[in-house]
Formats: sequence, C-alpha cells, structure tokens
Amino acid sequence: MTLAELKAEAVAKKYSEGVIVGFDSVGWFNGLILEKPNSTEEAFSRLRCLSGKNHELITGVYMRDLRNGNSAIRKVVTTVASMRELTDQEIIFYLNQYPDFKNRAMGYDPLEGFSMSFIDRIEGSYNNLLRGVPIECVVEMLHELGEFNLVVNKA
Repeated sequence: MTLAELKAEAVAKKYSEGVIVGFDSVGWFNGLILEKPNSTEEAFSRLRCLSGKNHELITGVYMRDLRNGNSAIRKVVTTVASMRELTDQEIIFYLNQYPDFKNRAMGYDPLEGFSMSFIDRIEGSYNNLLRGVPIECVVEMLHELGEFNLVVNKA
C-alpha cells in the first residue's frame, strides 16, 4: 500500500486537478513475499513450490482526487490463484522459451505464452492476477469519489 501511495503522490505533484491512481503488487506464498526471481534456478524452484498449490497476488490501490479537497481512498485487493501440477519438463520448457520470467514477481506471467496454462482456478479479481490492476476495484473507488456515475438507458 505504501508503494502504491508513493507512486501516486509522485505523479500528483505534476498536476493540479484530476484523479491519480497508484498500484503496487506483490506475490505471497506460505507467508513469504515472492520477489522477482534473480536466476533460472530460482524461478524453477519457485514454480516447483507453487505447483499444485494456491498463492496470492496482493495489490495496493491508492486513489487521490486532486479537485475535491485532495481526498484519498486506499484499498487492498487479494486474488488467490490455484496452480495446476506442473512437471519439471514443463517448467524447463517455459523458462527456456520465456526469458522475461525475471520481470514477474511470481516467476511467471499468466498472460504470456505457455504459462497461461499454469493457473486452473482464480478466486477474486481476474484483472488483478493478469495485469496487477484490479479494474473492478478502481471503478468502485471512482464511484466512492462520485467521479464515475453511469446512467443506463434501457430502450
């Protein structure tokens, strides 16, 4: 949450009006924060540990309305992902085909290539897991600020 707020506040310094949103996400498994893996070996070990188990992506969302007295809203969104059982061969194939795994906190990208098949069930925000941006939460927060009112015309 602190990093989401710091990101938003850094942007807010450049503007005098509007709504600023900051995000920061972290992977979580068995009481440990999942940092970006530093090596292929670390990524392999991580994916072996996650195989067949649940892990979480936790995203802090900080929204600041610069026009309405600088009001701010903070929310934390947790998405639980269930990973199917992976074979060592699948993990090696993935790591060899997708070197960008080092840029992913959990060691894989659920939107990219073969790793799209790793997750078999999601509880919570689909967008949070896929993009680290829980759009559903952002829309709710905009409603709270009175900024995003939809009018539906049924014809």
